[in-house]
This record gives sequence, C-alpha cells and structure tokens, in this order.
Amino acid sequence: MPNPTLAYQLSSSSNYTPATGGSGPGAGLFPIHQILVTAGSAPILDYYDISGARHTINLGTVSNPTILPIILFSTGPSLTPNRFWGFSQAGV
Repeated sequence: MPNPTLAYQLSSSSNYTPATGGSGPGAGLFPIHQILVTAGSAPILDYYDISGARHTINLGTVSNPTILPIILFSTGPSLTPNRFWGFSQAGV
C-alpha cells in the first residue's frame, strides 16, 4: 500500500523542517518535496532549501495550477500568501 501524501498550505516566514517545524511534516516524514502553485498573477515563491540557501522566484502569471519539484524546509518573508501548497509523504 502506498504511503499517504500530506498537504500543507504554505505561509511566509514559516518552518516546515520535519520533526522541528511547527507548521509542517512531523518526525518520520519526508520534507516537503513538491510545491503546487495556484493559478493567478505574479506569485513570489520565497523559500530556503536543505543547505539554508534562500531562493526568491518571481513566477509571473500562472495560467494553470502547476507542480514544482522543490525540496523546501522553510519559507521567506516575501512568499505570496494563499498561493502555494507543499506536499510531503508519510512513512520514511
């Protein structure tokens, strides 16, 4: 049986590190490894990766919901609210 996928609506300046993140995956879960961007104009994806490097991406207009294969551990302050969902898989 496949492990369930868990979804988290992403908020700015939040920690999603497994086991330590109050907003995201708990102990024994994979980190957020896919990001859904909802349709609309000019969202900004602002996040930190596994090495702590910050990435700020201006996406322009998103015509259709889009999945991005990004491993995310926390979000930065300029993340556009209500536009991003992160997905993790249970059962590491």
